Amino acid sequence: MAEPLFTRVDRPAGKLVSDDDPKVYVAKYRAALGDAAYRTSYEENALPYGFEDMDYLEFLRQRRVLMSKMMKWWRREHCPDKRRWPKGITLEKIIADCFPEDSSLYEELMIGVMENIFDSLSEELGDGGVPVVVDPALPTNNLAASYTEEDFRSFVEGLGESLRILQDEGSNNDSWKKVLGNRFPSGSDRAGSRALAKTVFSIQQALSVPHRQSPPWPFTKRRPGVVVVVADVTFEDGHTERISSSGRTSPKGCQIDYCALRSKGLQSLTAKWLVVNTGEEAYAAGCPRGEFEDSNLEGGGRHESTAYSGRHCVQCLLIKGGRCVARSKEFFIIVE
Repeated sequence: MAEPLFTRVDRPAGKLVSDDDPKVYVAKYRAALGDAAYRTSYEENALPYGFEDMDYLEFLRQRRVLMSKMMKWWRREHCPDKRRWPKGITLEKIIADCFPEDSSLYEELMIGVMENIFDSLSEELGDGGVPVVVDPALPTNNLAASYTEEDFRSFVEGLGESLRILQDEGSNNDSWKKVLGNRFPSGSDRAGSRALAKTVFSIQQALSVPHRQSPPWPFTKRRPGVVVVVADVTFEDGHTERISSSGRTSPKGCQIDYCALRSKGLQSLTAKWLVVNTGEEAYAAGCPRGEFEDSNLEGGGRHESTAYSGRHCVQCLLIKGGRCVARSKEFFIIVE
């Protein structure tokens, strides 16, 4: 007997969903909607790709993976430099423990996870001390033991501030931009869920494509230093404009100079650039890339051009003695 998979569908599409095996009714649903509308539907409902072939437990696991990526993204945007917010397996276990039971749209699922974590940790902090996050591999081990109570209080305050923004301003592009950072697009009149889903999936695609190479250099034991990537785009009419990550869409035929802004102590280090293409055009041209490349501009920068539609990303790593001592956040360039 097929395990149940839950998603929200409108009335016409709902007629296609019966007691059939998911592999059967999803094929009908996709054929009726068309590929573009089908993709929009599963993105908005936070469904992992290929969910119809998963059993229910794997479906839930993959959904938690999607949400873990978003929460890690949120953490990276908001964690103060002098605080250690939960990360890695600790954050993943907190999310798993607080994951909503019902199936929701992406925005509802994200808000539900944040609210549940806020409520759970607030209650534990009210009792004093560091919350307990049970290690699934060793139940006597507290994954949160290396964090301080102040770290967790700061983490909860950050969650509370983001939830306050969404409550006061509603779920829209501008409020999600405040919650998820400048890489979230603004200025669109699309519903918050659709905008969030579209951005989440396009960013996840650029971050998790199989052709993206892992750094071959070990990181220093200390927290890697920070490098800030900026991009100067020269358009076909000759004018140049500095754009932000996931900022304005650029047409094909532009020239881009990426520069790695770094402190004086990092100026002499070797810069390596990860360049990742996504989208059907790049794949069809046999140019997905995804490997680390040398600088090709004076000062350690990287020159590229916009040749393929899609959301592509670059990242800069600074290398010293065979180790990565500093790295930038991924910089996303959107080509129409």
